Amino acid sequence: MVEQNLPLYRWQEYVKPEEPLRYSGWSSKNLEKTVRIIVNGLSSPEVVELVAEEFNSLPPLVRMALTNECNIARNESRSGNKNKGIARLDQRLGGRVLKKTDERLTDRKLITVNGELVSVDQKLNPAVIGATRAYAAGYIPKSQNFSPKERRELRKEKRRQRREQRWVAKE
Repeated sequence: MVEQNLPLYRWQEYVKPEEPLRYSGWSSKNLEKTVRIIVNGLSSPEVVELVAEEFNSLPPLVRMALTNECNIARNESRSGNKNKGIARLDQRLGGRVLKKTDERLTDRKLITVNGELVSVDQKLNPAVIGATRAYAAGYIPKSQNFSPKERRELRKEKRRQRREQRWVAKE
């Protein structure tokens, strides 16, 4: 179906029940493209079922490329339906698709627990980091004793610097 550029979610219309579902075009040249098409189609439950049924019959190289692409799409995709489909496929295959590690950015934070200093990794949201960098007011520590007027002036100066940086970045 990928060869014929047909929608994967309508696979039942194009395949006869007694006909085996085999794709012979697994070459290194079109492997990545084909795997991306399959992963993008996982937003449909029909495609999830098809891939789950055919997963064991796929060549090892294709299974590896499919799991890698699923892990990349899970962390980088904004499509909730695609992420749900990937999770459904992982559940259907008994956890053989997704990695169990979380590759999001972290920040090391020191906290005190029962009088002992403990290091904790805190997950960072890239969208919040970018928005903070672009639009947030400059942080002025409380330890610096500035008057309210001085704080306002500092914030104005930092806003002006951020605006200049944005214009330079756009050019």
